Amino acid sequence: MAVVNTSDMLGIEELDIHLNDVILDIQDSLPDKVPGPDGVPADLFKYIIDLWAPILVHVFRAASTSVLPPSWSSTIIVPICEKLDHTDLACYRPISLIDATTKIFSRILLDYSSRI
Repeated sequence: MAVVNTSDMLGIEELDIHLNDVILDIQDSLPDKVPGPDGVPADLFKYIIDLWAPILVHVFRAASTSVLPPSWSSTIIVPICEKLDHTDLACYRPISLIDATTKIFSRILLDYSSRI
């Protein structure tokens, strides 16, 4: 498994992640998404946002200057049938399921990189 050092990748000391960034991202995430390898549904973050958001700010700030946890690069690839004929393999496309925490961090990184 590849080790990703975010400080080398981003060329920064630490991301300036604020509580409001995390809260807005959690609130904007789509409901009813299938959980990733950790089994934690994204909706859980919405239900207890006051508890999770401050914790995630600290985790994301630390992750922005160090090595990402190996679980953040884990995915589950699932075939999804896009047509009614479930017997035709050409009707399937793969989707990757990733942890909700990884999705939130990725969107914050994307937002940060678009501001640079």
